Amino acid sequence: MIREESSQIGYFAKPHGIEGNLIIRLNGNFADKIEPGEPLFVEHDGTLVPFFIEEITPLENRAIIKLEFINSEPEAKKLVSRKVYAKTDFDNLGQADTAFFESFRIKDQSSNREGIIIEYISEELNPLYRTQFDAKEILIPASSDFIISVDKENRIVHMNLPSGLLDI
Repeated sequence: MIREESSQIGYFAKPHGIEGNLIIRLNGNFADKIEPGEPLFVEHDGTLVPFFIEEITPLENRAIIKLEFINSEPEAKKLVSRKVYAKTDFDNLGQADTAFFESFRIKDQSSNREGIIIEYISEELNPLYRTQFDAKEILIPASSDFIISVDKENRIVHMNLPSGLLDI
């Protein structure tokens, strides 16, 4: 698994029960798109190690996951706080998936300015990107309406932001 082909989707927050289940804290509300049988990649000593999902119970912005070969609470505890990655299909992103864009550069078509997405802020009624343009921090609504295209390989989100938004 090459890191460039994947995105960090969250981290393991804590064990759930005594049979090796884990709670994964996700960067967005897309737990229902994660399927049993798919691999998740867990960061360990700078490498991404694949673990296959046996079961998943989706919740809002998190999920309870049972991984193959993790069968006890002590085994699950070894994965707590580790970053979790998954292969992503950036061509089919919905608004709920916008947390994947953290650390992507932004190119705004309307102003010709460039910035970077520092953080996705998951507010239920108004999700936002905390961005930086010209050493100035700006909050941008995390709306797929502003996204023109995504250059996955170069980690760039091409946007058409409302006029004056970057001047606030």
